[in-house]
Amino acid sequence: MRRLPIQLCLSILPLLASPAAAEWASGVPFFSGGPEDLGSVDLISNDPCRGMGRALDMDDALGPPDDSFVSIGEEGTIVLEFKHDIVDGSGPDVRVYVSCNAGVENASVWVSPDGVNFTIPLGSITEYPYVDFDLSGSGLASTPYLMIVDDPGTLFPDFGLAIDVDAAATLHDPVATEQITWGAIKSLYR
Repeated sequence: MRRLPIQLCLSILPLLASPAAAEWASGVPFFSGGPEDLGSVDLISNDPCRGMGRALDMDDALGPPDDSFVSIGEEGTIVLEFKHDIVDGSGPDVRVYVSCNAGVENASVWVSPDGVNFTIPLGSITEYPYVDFDLSGSGLASTPYLMIVDDPGTLFPDFGLAIDVDAAATLHDPVATEQITWGAIKSLYR
């Protein structure tokens, strides 16, 4: 049996546990738009915060931030799904990107083990351009589901009534969360 040199093993260890990688939300398994301020928005200006509305497109909440948002509507709900689980690692575990109206259009963020029963709050979105959340204290080691619920009311109705969601990302490398066997590592170097 041939063995891998120790230097080779040590050189690939950082690749297996890199916390810098991110995975973007890839699906919207559930959406319930609120009755007002519902649609997609393209950012025109951050100062003052202005956007141009258009027909609702769920893809605007997927992939990396691109200044195209889904305004979920007053008291609306969007559930985002990741190909790999959000994992409870060291520090924050998931980041939610929103529009420049976040200070006046707040929302709550929840997680669920099954994508149906969202009973675990992570916190609130109150800042632009993003807010980080940590799974620690949620009782979940991992989950592929994140729910964003628009909080009722707003301080400045002229800015809109609902949170505008741009993107969400896991903050820990999804590959590091999968079981990696020595056979799989060796096959990389054959």
